[in-house]
Amino acid sequence: GRAWIRFAVILSFAWIALLWQGRDRIVSLVLTRVSDWEELPPLDPVRADELERALDRLSRFDMRSRVEGRVRLAQAEESAVPHLINRLGILQGLGHIKLGRRVRSLVDARERIQEVLVDLTFRDFGLDAPSWRRWWLAVKDGARDDWALDALLSSDEEARRRGLERFSGRRERDPRVLSACLSLVREAEPPLRGEAYALLVGCADRDFGFDPSASAGSQPDAIAAIERWVREASQAGGVLIPVER
Repeated sequence: GRAWIRFAVILSFAWIALLWQGRDRIVSLVLTRVSDWEELPPLDPVRADELERALDRLSRFDMRSRVEGRVRLAQAEESAVPHLINRLGILQGLGHIKLGRRVRSLVDARERIQEVLVDLTFRDFGLDAPSWRRWWLAVKDGARDDWALDALLSSDEEARRRGLERFSGRRERDPRVLSACLSLVREAEPPLRGEAYALLVGCADRDFGFDPSASAGSQPDAIAAIERWVREASQAGGVLIPVER
């Protein structure tokens, strides 16, 4: 009787170990191969390999691999955005599975992917993969300047600030950007209002006598001067001229 009990215990432990190893292999397979997008946009083979290596290291448990993954992932380009969103969704789906000590590395991987997406896109939808995907489907045909403009036109103050940073240091003549900055000067709170005004001043190479710390409504002459310049610059338009420093 005791022999059978010992055999049953040993068999149970062996079965548990087999299940764990199998599950770990399944998780690895999911992390590298599965996509629930019907048509994930193609990625250059070299960049795809680099991205896969970064993501693989990022989801490992040892810190050295994860740090290397972070460094590699930070070098991702805009073409990687849909693939990063896809991976974020996969990791989100695995969040409900108990993975023992791998939980920490998987959570860390999601956060690092989010950080890179924010840097590349100027937007921040957290770890919410469906929201990232909806955003991507709306802007996928645009370039990064279009994404920055999308951020400028959003109601998210931090996204607006990131969008402004994209256009800083250039003499902007895109009517959409100038119009967005004018809207911020009229409507935004002082810190962001000041940044938008500074961008317009740098583009125009002149001061319109506007005080960002005061409301736009109390400065009708300055607002009218900015509006005239934006209208004239937009008509001249559509080119980016580097600012000479």
